[in-house]
Amino acid sequence: MVITSSHVKKGAIIIIGIIITGIVLPLIVNQMQKKIDAIEEKQEIISTEPPTEMHLEIAETSEAMIEETALPQIIPTEESTEVTSSPETIPPDYTTGITVLKTAFDADGVGILTDDSRSFKMKGKTYTTGVIFSKTDDLLGYGANDLFMGFSCQVSVNVEDINILHFRIGHVDNQNGTSCKLGIFLDGGNASDVIDLSSNMRIMDYTLDVSDAQSVQFIRNFDLGGGVYALTDFYAE
Repeated sequence: MVITSSHVKKGAIIIIGIIITGIVLPLIVNQMQKKIDAIEEKQEIISTEPPTEMHLEIAETSEAMIEETALPQIIPTEESTEVTSSPETIPPDYTTGITVLKTAFDADGVGILTDDSRSFKMKGKTYTTGVIFSKTDDLLGYGANDLFMGFSCQVSVNVEDINILHFRIGHVDNQNGTSCKLGIFLDGGNASDVIDLSSNMRIMDYTLDVSDAQSVQFIRNFDLGGGVYALTDFYAE
């Protein structure tokens, strides 16, 4: 084999490369390792130092940001056990009815009770206020054109200051029970209602609109020995 100049050059290059690899490269690696060690040592020093005010502020800010971005807490609600009661029913003010009864005028053949000095019963219940139609000694007095003409068993009351008049109608216990009729008139005009009365009738609750009236007249017609009936539990609105 003939060794030429090119072979010599290649050999020189290889030798130089080996020298560099064996001497220079370890030096470079050593220097890099020292830098890495220095960086790690610095990090350890920083981690062992007590937190400064700036560190604390950064930590608090971070916690606040975490809280703001946290999902809302779901709190289970307890089912309400409160029972909703229905509105209380306001009882009637019967003193308003007594006020109306005290305005009575043109009364004939009736008893008017406005206190508890007297009483009567209907269906076994005691009442102390109202109007009792009790006149039984009049002869039959039917008018030619009006069933209620010529009778004296009647009473009128003033209703100018009220709109609605409530009362109950019934037969007075242990009294004459002859059937008859009760006529209700507003301001002396035609009868606004006519109610059949009998001894076995149920006690009737009646509501009368008097918003356009000044007075109400009640007239009970009767046969010979007419029955005894009453209006009671008056109250007004």
